[in-house]
Amino acid sequence: MSSIIYGYIVQQGLKKRIKPSVIQLPVTGRCNSRCVTCNIWNQTEKKDIDTKALKKALSDPFFSNVHTVGVNGGEPSLLRDLEGLLDALSVLKHLKKVYIITNGLLTESLIQMMEQIRKECLKQGARVFLTLSIDGIKGVHDTIRGIPDAFEKTMATLRKVVSQKEQYCDYLEVGCTVSRWNVAYLNEIDVYMQQLNIPVNYHLAVPVKRLHNFEEPSFSVMNDERSRLLAADFFYSRFKFGKNIKHKLRCYLIWKYLVDNGEKRYAACHYLRGDVTITEDLDLCLCATASEKVGNLGEESASQLYKNHRFQPVEENVTSYCHQCAHYMFFPTVKGLLLFMAESVNPLRWLFYRWKALWLK
Repeated sequence: MSSIIYGYIVQQGLKKRIKPSVIQLPVTGRCNSRCVTCNIWNQTEKKDIDTKALKKALSDPFFSNVHTVGVNGGEPSLLRDLEGLLDALSVLKHLKKVYIITNGLLTESLIQMMEQIRKECLKQGARVFLTLSIDGIKGVHDTIRGIPDAFEKTMATLRKVVSQKEQYCDYLEVGCTVSRWNVAYLNEIDVYMQQLNIPVNYHLAVPVKRLHNFEEPSFSVMNDERSRLLAADFFYSRFKFGKNIKHKLRCYLIWKYLVDNGEKRYAACHYLRGDVTITEDLDLCLCATASEKVGNLGEESASQLYKNHRFQPVEENVTSYCHQCAHYMFFPTVKGLLLFMAESVNPLRWLFYRWKALWLK
């Protein structure tokens, strides 16, 4: 927590860049899903990351403070050179957490991948967090993923992981991307996963340049008034009834963004002047959301890019978008924390919701 507070003060208060502690790492552009919230599967060029070049890039002192890596894609279970990826990550001497996000469609491939990752991470003293993406129950999920029987395939993977979780990960959850296409069915996911005792992490579908959906985010709840209000009610209820303080805070920040009609965020973002994204092309970006590339790590080291002042112009361009971004809502600004505390003890809004519920009956 002290490192988070220090990072917040330096980045948000002093407007200074610090070394990244987290890397978002899309390891492949290949995907076996056809999601309505993402266009990465629809691109002509689909490639895996060059793991040897990645290892060289991560050996740079610029990455000496990295303790967390988020592995995603595309679909990471399609990566051909898993051994090379793990070898590349082994140069991160302070690595403590590896997050894997997957659609879970390929049960056997994913199980083999997770066994290997878990084994190597244990050697390095790092914990493994696994998130399987589920955006609805049965037909809702199939429609969003664009794949017949996608729900049953992912559930088969989920049950397999649950049966021997200690072999594959330290922590398991379901991740749900909230869009116009599933916002009316979110409670179904909660009820279904409660029966399996699996937590669900909800986040808004947002326009992301890396996913090639930045220009036309028709999937967003912000583009439909009914969807926005449904999402606001859902996140408010999770804020009000949640027991985990981190989840309550996150749901509050999302709810506040929604009720303010996306005009302002009260969450800090460590991807503006700290954490980074490395794409499957080895392009170094700030966030995955709105950042253009700072440079290519196959051509220049991150330290060289920093020394040559390549971060500043990208940072300036991203800053203009930050206030309307709903991604990476984990840690509040000072004002966000104060608003959270005030709302936590404010009974008026909850009484309004109660009256509204009675009136609807």
